[in-house]
Amino acid sequence: MSTQPKTFITPEEYLAAERKAETKSEYYDGEVFL
Repeated sequence: MSTQPKTFITPEEYLAAERKAETKSEYYDGEVFL
């Protein structure tokens, strides 16, 4: 069984999505945590 590769996002992408989000999340080292 193989695992799917992680997709990392840039800080700019995170901030753009966070502005529109109804719930807030955390961004660390390219990963987003809910």
